[in-house]
Amino acid sequence: MIIVALLMLLFVSLVFHIFFLILYLLKVQKKHLHGFLNTALINIIIALAIIIAIVNKPALIRGINFAQVLWIFSGIIFFFALGVKVNVLMRIYRTFKNPANYHLNFFGKKVLNKDAVSKLDVLAFFGAMPFFLVAGSYFIARLINFILYGRL
Repeated sequence: MIIVALLMLLFVSLVFHIFFLILYLLKVQKKHLHGFLNTALINIIIALAIIIAIVNKPALIRGINFAQVLWIFSGIIFFFALGVKVNVLMRIYRTFKNPANYHLNFFGKKVLNKDAVSKLDVLAFFGAMPFFLVAGSYFIARLINFILYGRL
């Protein structure tokens, strides 16, 4: 079970590592570089802990239920993608509430400005869609199977 916990921790750390890399490439701020370097160090430490545990006790690798690990990873991906989508929708909602983002068109109707929603928000929303759908459907299907039949 310790290997599964370390694998999940490594997976979450890798997600944050990629997140900090993307933020650094987009904004080029020192705090994002520090986050990227810190997660790189954490990833190396976790990977070393996994290697040491497997070398000392190889029986730990045989005790892993890969269906359960895959289900947990799909749940992490699903909830991360859901969080991205909710965050983008909340930013867009706040933008729509701001009256400075509207203008009157030729016919006197109130119209949203073209630059009110950034391209990055649209890209993040639709970029998270495949992960949300695939990982979410697998996670929910296995969850329903677990609830109904007691097995993954």
